[in-house]
Amino acid sequence: RRLAAGEAPVSVLTRSAATALAKQGLVEIYERHLERRPEPADLNLAAEKHVLTPAQQAALDRTTRALEEQRYWGGLLHGVTGSGKTEVYLHAVEAALRQGRSAIVLTPEISLTPQVVERFTRRFGELVALLHSSLSLGERYDEWERVRRGEARVVVGARSALFAPARDLGIIIV
Repeated sequence: RRLAAGEAPVSVLTRSAATALAKQGLVEIYERHLERRPEPADLNLAAEKHVLTPAQQAALDRTTRALEEQRYWGGLLHGVTGSGKTEVYLHAVEAALRQGRSAIVLTPEISLTPQVVERFTRRFGELVALLHSSLSLGERYDEWERVRRGEARVVVGARSALFAPARDLGIIIV
């Protein structure tokens, strides 16, 4: 029977019941892949890049030089909240992406992840994957698979995001 507007189905079929109904021609069974994506709210994917200050540019230059030379460089950006460290990180990730490499951005705790994801998603859109323990198992699996397939090249999350299967990892930001 058809459901009335606003009426919810009252039961769920088991696989064997659905198979029996399909054999009688009453239902059709098909598979459809659904991807669960955690979505940050209110994204403006056309986010503008800010012009870096001379100190920010100097930090970025050291980072991009190491990326270009494909060598390790551990740097520390020092600055108070709101001083522009995240903008340097965004530029550094962009430099890695231009080289065809991936990036992992670790947040200190899950509660800070949404703000960081929003900033990175504004800049890089669908290239960003979110990984942390507050996601459902299905969401984590789908995001992990996007990273493994190379569809998402910027991984943002708490500690466990470090183990994401990022291809040709160019930069890790902690």
